[in-house]
Amino acid sequence: MIATGNSPSNAKKIETLGFSSASAGGASSAFAAARAASSSLVRPLFMSASLSGLTPTIESSASRISSNGFARGATIRRSRVRGGGTRAWVTIINGSNARMTLCHMAAASCAGECIVTVLQFRGRASSATFRNDGSFQQSKLMIKDCETCEARVLIDPNKFSKDGTISLGGTSISNDASHIAYSISDGGSDWRTWKVMNIDTGEVLKDELKWAKFSGASWENDDSGFYYRRYEEPDGELLKELNESPKLMFHKIGTDQSDDKLIYENSENPRWGFGITVVKDSDMKILSISEGTDDRNKIYLKVEKDGDFLPIIDELIGTYSFIDSKDNILWFYTTENAPNGKIVNLEVKNGSFVWNEVIPESENAIRSANIINNSFVINYLEDTFSEISIFNLLGELISKLSLPKKGTISGLNGDIDDSSSFFAITNYVTPREIYEIDLKDLSFELFWKEELDGYNPEEYVSRLEFYPSKDGTKIPIHISHKKDIEIDENTPLL
Repeated sequence: MIATGNSPSNAKKIETLGFSSASAGGASSAFAAARAASSSLVRPLFMSASLSGLTPTIESSASRISSNGFARGATIRRSRVRGGGTRAWVTIINGSNARMTLCHMAAASCAGECIVTVLQFRGRASSATFRNDGSFQQSKLMIKDCETCEARVLIDPNKFSKDGTISLGGTSISNDASHIAYSISDGGSDWRTWKVMNIDTGEVLKDELKWAKFSGASWENDDSGFYYRRYEEPDGELLKELNESPKLMFHKIGTDQSDDKLIYENSENPRWGFGITVVKDSDMKILSISEGTDDRNKIYLKVEKDGDFLPIIDELIGTYSFIDSKDNILWFYTTENAPNGKIVNLEVKNGSFVWNEVIPESENAIRSANIINNSFVINYLEDTFSEISIFNLLGELISKLSLPKKGTISGLNGDIDDSSSFFAITNYVTPREIYEIDLKDLSFELFWKEELDGYNPEEYVSRLEFYPSKDGTKIPIHISHKKDIEIDENTPLL
C-alpha cells in the first residue's frame, strides 16, 4: 500500500496513513475553534483554501518502500498537534501475519483514558494498545494476551529515564508476532538505539544496535533477524556534522552488533539513502535508493538469496513505491511520466524484467493504493475529497465505493488475500469515524467514532466553493460555520 504523507513505512505489516493539509480532513483545530466560537459573542466563519492538482508526495506504507526508511515490520510513530491538541494513533492489525493498519486521528482534547494505538494480532488472539490517561509524559504500550485477559504493560517509555528525556522512537513486530524491535532516542536526537523484546515474556534481549538514524527495522521472512540502516560512530563534535555514507545492515537475533552483516553501501555516493523491502514468500528483495530530499528514487532488485542487487530503475525518473506482489509479479505506484501517479507491474521471469502499465494516470491524483481481496483499492483526490475506486488485477474498473459522507479517507489496507479492512473518514465539521469494510460486497459498518466534549457536528455545516485566481485557476475553498449564522459581508472570518 502506498499513501501520501511523509511518515516512514514498513512492509508486510504496516500501513501508515498520512493526511494532507490540502485535503478536506485533519481539521481538529477547526473543531476546537468551532467549540470556542459556539460560546463566543462573536461567532466567526471558518474558511480553508486548498490547492488541488499538485503533485502528491508518496510515502510507502504497506507500500514497503521509503526513500530513507524501511518496510517490513511494524513501525509506529507518535506526534503532537501543534497548538496543544492531542494526536491519537489507532492501529488495527487485520492481516494473517500480524499486518497492521495505522490510521491517526487528531483530537482537540482527550478526556479520561485515551487509547492512543490499538494493535490486534490475528492468529494469536491478543491485542495491544498505546494508552495514556493524561498523567504520563509518554504513552505506555499495553498488551492483552487474550480477549478476556487483563492488559499488561509491555513497554513503558516513562521508565527509560528519570527525567523523561529518553523516548520511544519506533517499533517493528516480527512476522510471527513473537518479538518486537523498538528504538529509543535520547534528548530528542535523531540517533536511535534498537533493542529487541520477547512479547510473551517481556524479556529484553541482549541485542543492542547503536548509531541508527532515519531507519526502521525490516524483518526477514524467517524472523531470524531484521535489516536496519546505521552510520559510523561519530567522534565528538562530529555529532553535529552531516551524516553521510550509511550502511544497510542485517542483524541476526541473539548476536552482537559487531557481527552484523553488511548488505549494501555506496561510498562513491555518500549522500544516497536507501531502504529495503523483503518480498513475502520469496527470496526477492527490493532496494529503494534516493538522493537527498528528492522524491524520485532508484529501484534495485535482488532475485536470488545470494545474488546481487540489479539496477531495475537506475535513474531518477520518478517515484517508485512497491505495493504488493503475487508469484513473479511486483506492483508499483510511480510518477514517471505521470505527475498524478499510476500503477505498473514488473514481471520477473527467466532472468528478464518486463514493465507493464496496469492503471493509467487519471486527472485526479492518487493519495493511496493497496491490493486487498485480489483487487486494487485506489484512493483518488478529487476536488479535495477522497474518492475510492476498485480495480481488478488487470486494471479494469470494478466499482466505486459509496462513502458515508464526503471527506478525507485513510486506511483501506491489508494483504492481497484479505477480504476485509478498515477505513477512517473525516471532514471539516465531522470528527473522525472508523468503519470496517467487507471487500467482497463493499458493505461497511461503523467501528468507532471520535466524540468531542461540547461539540455537536449536527450544529455545523461545511460547503465547498471555487474561487477563480488571476490566471483562471479555480481555488477550492471550504466554508464551515454554525448552521444558524447569517452570512454577509460583515461576518467575521477566521
